[in-house]
Amino acid sequence: MELTNGRAEKQNDYLSFMNKASPFQQAIWRRFKKNKGGVFGLVMIAVSVLIALFCYFIAPDSSPYANRIILEIGGEKPGFKQPFLLVKRPQRPTNIFQQALNGKRDQVEYIPIQSWSEKADSFIVEKYIDEDVTEKISFAKSSLASKPVTTEKFFLGTDKFGRDILSRLIIGTRISLGVGLITVLISLTIGILLGALAGYFKGRTDDMVMWLINIIWSIPTLLIVFAITLILGKGFWQVFIAVGLTMWVNVARLVRGQVIAAKELQYVEAAKVLGFSDFRIIFKHILPNIMGPVLVIAASNFASAIGLISSVTVPFCASCNRARLTADGVLRLCLLRDKEVNLLQPLRQGATLDDLKQIIRENIWENRGAMRWPTR
Repeated sequence: MELTNGRAEKQNDYLSFMNKASPFQQAIWRRFKKNKGGVFGLVMIAVSVLIALFCYFIAPDSSPYANRIILEIGGEKPGFKQPFLLVKRPQRPTNIFQQALNGKRDQVEYIPIQSWSEKADSFIVEKYIDEDVTEKISFAKSSLASKPVTTEKFFLGTDKFGRDILSRLIIGTRISLGVGLITVLISLTIGILLGALAGYFKGRTDDMVMWLINIIWSIPTLLIVFAITLILGKGFWQVFIAVGLTMWVNVARLVRGQVIAAKELQYVEAAKVLGFSDFRIIFKHILPNIMGPVLVIAASNFASAIGLISSVTVPFCASCNRARLTADGVLRLCLLRDKEVNLLQPLRQGATLDDLKQIIRENIWENRGAMRWPTR
């Protein structure tokens, strides 16, 4: 009994000494402020995080993923200006939290115009279709917004589908940071746990972990990502998780080596003498002292994850949006002599590829002899 009480008193004395030890946070912050490059990087990270959090309130196009498609103005240069007629759409209530998370669907439809005039209860416009190609259309004033005409400026131009590049760049900040954060959290969780167990216990545990590391390392990363994605299903979150499950190997190998080196130090031996459990020694004493190299490799994995996600999601998005891309291409090329076949409206309403094929078959293919092609 006396031996047990003496051990408990030693543990309490050790813990009180550690709690009274002078904190290093202030010294670290003072040293960090002297590093101008580090301060600049911290400011850039803070600005990027703020942009990612409030991207839908900052972006000119606040629709989900800045996906306002206006095919008539596709591929325009930076600084391009275009007047639009705003036609009312069915109202969909969206609160501020939903807008901050997923954006807000457009309450109006943007129709590019060249000129306009008012006559009684009608609004007559020359709709812009292509270079030197317009169409005269009349709208009832009741179907228009309170301010029917607005001029939009595209500071970075538009992509080939007429979407604002600046808005997509701003909203893409959230996706990029989210990719890095999720993959790093997954890789750190798995890598630190397995690496610490392998380095501390050695023996069969070390052999099993190293065998798994060598297996993962022997397979190309992209192949593993594709295989995990097929198992988990298609989706951005599935791709993020798949990338995170492939990036823990470097973390585990680094942590294993650091734990093997730290295990022989005197403070670990002192903790063992005081009777602390193995898991307390690992997570309370060893891991906090080896986090420097771990943070360095975490920053490297953050950037690598963004690049890897880009190479994975490009073919993924192309396959998922095949109906949309096909319809956009047909809408861009197929103009009839007497009328324009409007595929944009059903496309925005979520038409499937079969629906668009039926529209094309009824309106375009049967009249292919009367088809003419735009200059652009």
